[in-house]
Parts: sequence; C-alpha cells; structure tokens
Amino acid sequence: LSVGQTCIAPDYVLVDRSQHTALVAALTAEMRAMFGDEPHASPDLGRMCTVGHFDRMAKLLAESGGTQRRVGSAPPDREGKYMPLTLIDSPPSGSPPLP
Repeated sequence: LSVGQTCIAPDYVLVDRSQHTALVAALTAEMRAMFGDEPHASPDLGRMCTVGHFDRMAKLLAESGGTQRRVGSAPPDREGKYMPLTLIDSPPSGSPPLP
C-alpha cells in the first residue's frame, strides 16, 4: 500500500445511509487489522515519499471538511513524512480531496 500515493486508489465510496455506520466500522477495522492499533509503529505502513507530498496531503486534509477518522494516536509528522491513516467521512460536495 502506498499511503494513498497510487493512481489506482479509489477517490471515494458511495454507500446507502442505512449501511454508513457499518461501512465506516468495517473500513476502520480493516485498517487496524492491516497495521495495528498504532500504525505509526507498523513496519508495513509506508511513509510519504517526499515532504512535498506530505505537505500536499496535509493541505487536502485541512481543507477536506467532513469528519476525519484516524487510526492510532500518532499525529502527522512532517519530518518523518508520516501521515496517519485517515478516513474522511461525509466530506461536502466540492471538497478538495474529491475529484
């Protein structure tokens, strides 16, 4: 997994409201299953490839709207190029991370 830096990553998921809570729980559980409760400590989770990519992602998250659901307690780390696993829940139409 390339921390969202791959061109084959889905941009968004549409789900019926009746399944929203279950989907968020399943996605969060899968992130934890793959990388543990503290993904920053996982040897399997890559870092952003450059500080420029980190800065771009940080800006997108800051402007995303919606609710950010992160896995783990470690904050973003620009020097270490670590961006926490983040699910943007219900971003508004026109949100910068959306195509």
